[in-house]
Amino acid sequence: MQCVESLLNTEYGSLRIILVDNHSTDNSLETIAARFGNDSRLRIMALDTNYSFTGAVSIGFHADDSEYVVFMNNDIIADSGWLRELLSGYLADATIGAVQAKLLKMDDTTLLQYGGGLMNSLAFTRGRGVGKPEQSYSSKDRIFFAAGACMLTSRRVIKEVGLPDISFLVFDDADLGWRIRLRGYEVLFIPTSRVKHRGSMTLDRSEMSEKRSIQVVYEHYAMILKNYSFRMILAVLPSVLFLHLGRLILLIAEGNLRLAKCTAIGMVRSLKLLRVIWLKRILVQRSRRVSDAHIVSIMKDLSPGPLVLFERHIGKLRLRLVSETEHLVFRVY
Repeated sequence: MQCVESLLNTEYGSLRIILVDNHSTDNSLETIAARFGNDSRLRIMALDTNYSFTGAVSIGFHADDSEYVVFMNNDIIADSGWLRELLSGYLADATIGAVQAKLLKMDDTTLLQYGGGLMNSLAFTRGRGVGKPEQSYSSKDRIFFAAGACMLTSRRVIKEVGLPDISFLVFDDADLGWRIRLRGYEVLFIPTSRVKHRGSMTLDRSEMSEKRSIQVVYEHYAMILKNYSFRMILAVLPSVLFLHLGRLILLIAEGNLRLAKCTAIGMVRSLKLLRVIWLKRILVQRSRRVSDAHIVSIMKDLSPGPLVLFERHIGKLRLRLVSETEHLVFRVY
């Protein structure tokens, strides 16, 4: 309700809103239709089943022919000038393929909720500036990928790189951003476009913990296999496999069999769907314009520093597995 209301208050002339309802089971759709249904700028599409965020994005994209497209979550409240600023940032340079708004915490707008996505060469991602003072992120900066919560691109770019992968749940925006960069485009954070974002409000907590854990592992492999050259796959995959096997062993040793099972299912799913992933890879590799060296140079340039992937205490020792730009490191303290 608040999301739609804020979008209808956007200060922009030719705005069209495609609201794709993923077979919601509450009365939210009826409430929105009753209050805003007469507004010609709003089109409501009620789906007969839940197609996930990526499926809904695809359906919404094909339902309209606008040149510029915004992908947005339903837990957003936007400032009135958000779209004008976002589009202005996108149109500033023909090399820009996507832009992201400044996502602020819903309950404390002095803090940044997400300032853009970063990635290292092992395909581990991190949100930029999460929980930091939002005033510290006031410049138009390069990011590796734009968050699907509020990103703008063009129909032309999507036709070149494809829509978000409908098999993805977690890293759909990272994967899309990678493909945009493989075409040689830039991706930017636009701080003057401001929206409030709650985050992770669609999935219930039990579904999120298990489904997300499985998807994180599967999508990690799928991104690497689709977007890297075969040579880079051979260079990166052993380290990633080592990480997941190590995590699996530690989870079993700790008795956390539920998460261990999720990790194993994610790895097995990657093998079962290898043919499907490889067919997608063929399309990605045919359309790419830049080398892996170019992509990795951006990853290094944007590297958020070491990522602590897991940490365990064994007696008086603290064991940390860290992902750095090029490799995995065990550190014992």
